[in-house]
Amino acid sequence: MTEWALPPADAIEFGDALHRFRDEGRPEARFLRGGFWRNFQRRYREINDLHKQMLRASDKVAAMPAGSGPARARARDHLLRGQSNDCYWHGLFGGIYIAHMRLATFEHLIAAEDAVDRVAGANRIGVLRDVDIDGVDEAYFEAPGQVVSVKLDRGAAIGEWDIRAARHALTGVVRRRFEASHARLLRAERAGTIRVAGLSVAAAEPVTGDGSG
Repeated sequence: MTEWALPPADAIEFGDALHRFRDEGRPEARFLRGGFWRNFQRRYREINDLHKQMLRASDKVAAMPAGSGPARARARDHLLRGQSNDCYWHGLFGGIYIAHMRLATFEHLIAAEDAVDRVAGANRIGVLRDVDIDGVDEAYFEAPGQVVSVKLDRGAAIGEWDIRAARHALTGVVRRRFEASHARLLRAERAGTIRVAGLSVAAAEPVTGDGSG
């Protein structure tokens, strides 16, 4: 996990060093730890957006009156399901790229917020709010049927658009990025171990930024 949390170029260098140290039997290998879990939020805007939506839902559920009855239990159950760690990272064995898991996580967070808002009454809000906690306010619109946030600093792009009835996040997609694993595949192709269709050496060149441009 700590290797995957690194930027692609750093992950390639770290992986090479770690495997080399282990192959050589060097005891220093035990000190190589890679990156930090929260780097996933920096590397993937999608993970950061998901995490911030989870925090928003968590605050709402926590603020529900104790006398809310079954609705409070349902909201909490959906919140806990939406806090499953699977989509708050990326690696070779899962993470944010797995579409059905990503959409299921969004589904439960949307359901948790919807359950809270039904108890609180139909809210119709249009406010400025720092939805993704990046220091810049978004235009945030909340109604019984949907939630929309508009990123004013990115040409009024829609950052979040949740349909409550279907519990579907219309913007719950992942941008195309270079990953360290692509370089490993291309190395194996050069060695004649495998054949990678549709990839080229140029595809193994690291890119900068978070892929959100």
